[in-house]
Amino acid sequence: MEPVVNLDSFVMIRSNIEMFSPDDETLKSAVDNKVLLKHNSSISYSVGKNQENEYNYKLTLEVKAIPDVFGWSIDMEIVGIFTFPSRTDSNAMEGIIRVNGCTILYGLLRGHLSSVTGAFPSGPYVLPTVDMFEVVKRIEKSSK
Repeated sequence: MEPVVNLDSFVMIRSNIEMFSPDDETLKSAVDNKVLLKHNSSISYSVGKNQENEYNYKLTLEVKAIPDVFGWSIDMEIVGIFTFPSRTDSNAMEGIIRVNGCTILYGLLRGHLSSVTGAFPSGPYVLPTVDMFEVVKRIEKSSK
């Protein structure tokens, strides 16, 4: 079975990860009240098409999370270069690069983040799973 799109290469552009520890009083209150960590988070992307090769795309994905009180501060950016089989319809490529491409790059960011944070005292942090189709739909709607 031939893939619908190939990830040819990727590079991390930014990987800023920091743990903001709570003070003793905030931690005790959070534990006593079973408070869940809350973050303001965002996912964004941009797509570029190679002008010399219509089957070649560049996709940039950014993931950010800022804790409300304490927890992980995350600011990561990754760029992937993707190639489609030569018989792929151009309309199909536009949707596939957004949903499948973002899914692939998000998975790479999840692995990177859990690997890096595994050395922190609190242990590894794993980005939550997301429905990338819904994420892309929301981003496209808000950009109109």
